[in-house]
Amino acid sequence: MKPAVIIPWREGETELQSTIDSAAASIGKGATIIPVEDKAGDGPAMTRHRGIEAATDSDVIVIVDAHMTFDGDVLRAMARDVARRPGLLCAKCYHNHECSWECAATYYAGADVHYMGEDQNGKQALLWKWSKEQQPGPRACIGGACYVFRRSWYYETGQCLSALPAWGCDEEALSITAWLSGIQPRVFDGRVAHRYRAKTPWARAARPILMSRAAMIAAVVADAGDRAALLAYQGVQPVESEQVKRWRAALLKQPRTWEQWKAEVPIMPKVKQPGENKRAAPASRANYGATENLRLCPKCQSDKSVVTNTRQVGRLTIRYRTCCECGRKRMTRQESGVSTAV
Repeated sequence: MKPAVIIPWREGETELQSTIDSAAASIGKGATIIPVEDKAGDGPAMTRHRGIEAATDSDVIVIVDAHMTFDGDVLRAMARDVARRPGLLCAKCYHNHECSWECAATYYAGADVHYMGEDQNGKQALLWKWSKEQQPGPRACIGGACYVFRRSWYYETGQCLSALPAWGCDEEALSITAWLSGIQPRVFDGRVAHRYRAKTPWARAARPILMSRAAMIAAVVADAGDRAALLAYQGVQPVESEQVKRWRAALLKQPRTWEQWKAEVPIMPKVKQPGENKRAAPASRANYGATENLRLCPKCQSDKSVVTNTRQVGRLTIRYRTCCECGRKRMTRQESGVSTAV
C-alpha cells in the first residue's frame, strides 16, 4: 500500500503545517504528503485533482482540508481498508471552533443527499446535508473533509473533481460517482477534527458554487427530463466542458444507473397533502420546550442543536446547547411557560 495525503490550501491558511504534522503521524511511514496551493483560485476540487495527478506512485488517495487533526492512526487504518477492498470512506468528523474531540455530542457521520434541497445559498439540487445518524456504516454521501479512495477508481470513473470549475460539490460528486460504480460510500469508525471557520480563504461567491453544481448535474443526471428539471430548479445552464463530457461518458459505463440511484438514495422533495399545516414546526425542534428561547443559533440561524447539559434553578430550566451546523455554544432558558431572554 502506497497512500498519498492530498492537502489543498490557499494563501491565508494558518494551520497548514500543523495539519501536515498530524497527517504524517496518522498515515505512518511510506506515505506521501502532498500540499497543493491554489494560486489561481480554481477551488478545492481542481486543487485536489492536481494533487491526485501528482501522486503517480500511490494507489490509495487520502484528501483532507488544511485545518484538521487526526486521531491516532485513523488515516492509515482508512487507507488499509480501501487497499483491501474498493471503497469511498469518510471518518466521524468533529466539526467545531476548537478543532478537537471535546465536543463529543456534535460529531457528524456522513451525510444525506437532498434531491431538491435548500441551504444558506438558496435552492440547491443534489445537495448534501449532515446525516442525523451517528454510527459508522453505509451512507448516501461522505462529509467532513477527510475522504479515502483508490486512485485507479478515480480515473476509471471520469476524474469527477476535475470537472468542478470552482468551490463546492466535491462530496456529492464523489459519492454519486461511487454509488453508480457499485461502491457504497461508508463512514469509517475513526475520528478526525475539522475546524469551523466563519471566514474561509476559499472563494465562495454564488456564481462559482452554481457553476460546479451545474457541471455535476450535466454529468451525473442521465435522464434528459430530470436534468432539465434540476437545472431549472437550480436556475443555471449546463456546463459542457471536456471534463464534464469525460465524467459523463465514464458514468454511462458503470454498473448502476441514474434511475436506480434516484429511486434508492436521495431524500426527495416532500409533497404536501391537502389541508396540511404549512406552519408546522420542523422535526428538528422537537427537543425544545414550547416557550424556550433562542431556538435559532445567533451565528448561523440553524434550529438544529444538541443539549450537552441541563441545569434546573427553581422554575427555570437552563439547557446548554451546541449548534449542529457551526458548533457555537449557547444557553436556552425556559420558565414555567414564560419565555425569557438571555
